[in-house]
Formats: sequence, structure tokens, C-alpha cells
Amino acid sequence: ITDVNDEVATAEITDSKREILRGSRITPFIAPERQIALKRAQSDLNGYLIASRRGQSTVGQHDVVYIDLGAIDGIEVGNMLYISRPRKASKFNPSDKKLPDVLLGQAVVVKASKNFASALILKTVNTVSVGDRVATFTE
Repeated sequence: ITDVNDEVATAEITDSKREILRGSRITPFIAPERQIALKRAQSDLNGYLIASRRGQSTVGQHDVVYIDLGAIDGIEVGNMLYISRPRKASKFNPSDKKLPDVLLGQAVVVKASKNFASALILKTVNTVSVGDRVATFTE
């Protein structure tokens, strides 16, 4: 960081792993873990997909996403996640009945910070969007 103003910081970039656009946020590079041991979640946790690594609103297999569950919630590296979306009512399924969510895919937590976590989407059966639900595997 070479200069800090009230709303903007200026930095000199010496190396980059991806393209950088004006206004992009920067973070130090942290080498990813090459192997992650899967572990069962200690409790049922439910949250939301809040962003993607590259800023897209829709993502798919092998994309990295951010969720609103963190270490203070009990999420840990290696926890498996279901990704789902509420099922919409149709003329064949009246809206007064609770319908099960549509299962979209699975992800694994690759980094857990205090208030959020990063997850790698392992597989999907449909497009995943920011705002979709996530839940831990406990069985």
C-alpha cells in the first residue's frame, strides 16, 4: 500500500494471478491447501451463498464461493455443504404446502474465517446463484 485516503487506498502490484481492473479489491495471496480432509460438521448449520471469487452472480462446478457462515458459527475446513434453492409453487403444487428445496449441488469448505468461509463447488446439477442456500452434512 503506497497511499491511503478516506475512501481509497493505492497499492503497487508486484505480481498477479489474475487480471486486475480499476476498482478491484486486493488481498495478499495465500496458497491454497492441496489436500483437505473431509470432516462431518458438529451441528446443523444453514446459511447463504453471498458472493463468488470472480464476482459473477451465477457459478458452477469448480468455482470458489463465499458463504455467510464462519468459524464463530462452527464451520470448519473440510465440512461438506449442500447447495439448494427454495422450490417454487406451480399449478400442480399449491403454494400453501411446504415444498422441499431443489438440491443444486455440493461444495467443500476450503477456508474458514471468523465471519465467513470459502467453499469449492464440487458438483452441480443446475446453475448456482448468489443467494442460494447452503447447509452442512451432519449424517
